[in-house]
Amino acid sequence: MSEVTYLNPETAPPAQGLYSHAAHVSGDSLIFIAGQLAVAPDGSVAGKGDFAVQFKTVFDNLRMLVETFGAT
Repeated sequence: MSEVTYLNPETAPPAQGLYSHAAHVSGDSLIFIAGQLAVAPDGSVAGKGDFAVQFKTVFDNLRMLVETFGAT
């Protein structure tokens, strides 16, 4: 039977709810990354009221998670 491991890397901003940033199913090389928010490393909202800053922050967070798990 497969087991799911929930992952919250130290390099990721704090999760803003009851979720993990990613999940890994044992026996498989797939990592499932959760949708991200515009959260700064300190847990605050990045670029409050500034869509461009929030957009960039979301994709920076996604890139960081992808790279943390060894992908590009």
